[in-house]
Amino acid sequence: MFIDGQWEVASKSWFLDPSDWNLLKYPTELTENEFSIHQEADTWLIDVQGKHLTTKFLGSETLFDLSDAPTNWTVNQLSQGLERKVRQDFVRPEVLLEFLRKTITYLNEQRIIPLSNLVRGRFILEKALRDKVKSYYDDSMAKGYQTKLFGPKAAVETNYEYGFSYPTDPFLYPAHWYYKGRYDWNKKYYPLVGELDSDGEEFECAQAIDRNMAVRCWVRNLSKSDYSFKLPTSTDYFYPDFVALLNDGRILVVEYKGKPYETNDDSKEKINIGELWESKSNGKGLFLMAVKRDAKGRDVYRQIEDKVSGK
Repeated sequence: MFIDGQWEVASKSWFLDPSDWNLLKYPTELTENEFSIHQEADTWLIDVQGKHLTTKFLGSETLFDLSDAPTNWTVNQLSQGLERKVRQDFVRPEVLLEFLRKTITYLNEQRIIPLSNLVRGRFILEKALRDKVKSYYDDSMAKGYQTKLFGPKAAVETNYEYGFSYPTDPFLYPAHWYYKGRYDWNKKYYPLVGELDSDGEEFECAQAIDRNMAVRCWVRNLSKSDYSFKLPTSTDYFYPDFVALLNDGRILVVEYKGKPYETNDDSKEKINIGELWESKSNGKGLFLMAVKRDAKGRDVYRQIEDKVSGK
């Protein structure tokens, strides 16, 4: 990404513009689905019959209504107490405090939940508020991600000057377990292939890469490792399944998706960032989202063949 007159490696920290991220721009509300208090008690009958313990559900009953019971808490005191519990690194404490005060006021005055009930249910309220604040943060991050990488003024390129490279020392390849199948790999980069089953669709994808005449070597790219190739997403990073070096010096990145995941939102986002990485590489990078059989009827081997040959 081109930031302040120089190229920087794209990272999550660049997607959130401090001038755009303001928690108080979002609605200070919690719906009934997001937060509610149901004061009920379940009654069970527990008995011993011979050597066996038996239980029987007898029903639920509403507890005594304590909404009119006096409480010494105020809206400000409750918001201050919750701020310490809901506090997160990406929100300034004073902003969070005001957001909580407004939300508690909304619950008390608009949804007519007595303050005494909010105090008694503050542990449930704490989780609901934490989830709400995180959802707003994720929303702002996703908008920044789209703007900075895909917007009309986005300045993005695949720059190999800042490129990732796999360590040559195999002991720095931090696989938790290794392939133990019978297939003998011809073009693996490391002596052992990490975290790959000896059968299944991902194994077949690895075979297709290994058999391709244009491939010089390939790596099973490990997820969430500092020694792996990754691309940024709106919420985290994307670690493709395989990375291959072609004989002509180009890089082929392959992500494999099984049938249930081919068209979900996660796959669509990965395709989007992968295609952007390819389009900005000046022909040096290729990205493929491989499936067992694509819309053209091609198997994985043919998908890889056609990608490499430019068909």
